[in-house]
Amino acid sequence: MQWMIRMDTDGVSYNGFTWQPKGEWTEALDWNEQPECGGGLHGQNEMAWGFVNSGNRIVLCEYEGKAIKIDNIKIKVKRAKIIAINEEIPAKYFSWTSICLMEGATLHLPQAMKIGGYVNVEGGGTLHLPQVVKIGRDVVVHKGGTLNLPQAVKIGGYVDVREGGTLHLPKAVEIGGYVNVEGGGTLHLPQVVKIGRDVVVHKGGTLNLPQVAEIRGVVNVEEGGKLNRGQL
Repeated sequence: MQWMIRMDTDGVSYNGFTWQPKGEWTEALDWNEQPECGGGLHGQNEMAWGFVNSGNRIVLCEYEGKAIKIDNIKIKVKRAKIIAINEEIPAKYFSWTSICLMEGATLHLPQAMKIGGYVNVEGGGTLHLPQVVKIGRDVVVHKGGTLNLPQAVKIGGYVDVREGGTLHLPKAVEIGGYVNVEGGGTLHLPQVVKIGRDVVVHKGGTLNLPQVAEIRGVVNVEEGGKLNRGQL
């Protein structure tokens, strides 16, 4: 099967384009084979991935014909149909996608999975990730978003919580980049944590650190930030 994974808002994608219901074919009437945005139905797969439009659901699509790569971060096709939505999607397909959840959506994903790209939750969205997960790039939670991560997780990039976002991280976690909490954001870190770079808490942010932590950079608390820490 030729496939791609993508996000939309109840079937509506970029510029108000509306997909057919699950199981029915959708066709791009403006199709062209230029390796640029527009002129096709867009998504990600093992050919090209890393960028995703925001939405309130994730969809897995089957497509027919040629796929055109765009800047190695997405593909476009002429004809496709939705075959699975959200929790129906097998975990293996998430290795070639990012997640950008918003618009007040609540999403529960499979129990064991790897997300190859970034995770972004905002606009009142709530994302529950499984017991075991690896996120290849950054995690951003803001504008009232809530992200509940599992008992064991590895994040390749940075963690940024701001503007009323809330992030609950697990009992064991490794963060490759920096940690930034600001603008009323709240970050709960686990009992055991390793942070590869700096920790910054400011502008009303709150960071709850665990009993055991290894931080390779500096810890900076300023401008009304609050750091609650155990035995570091």
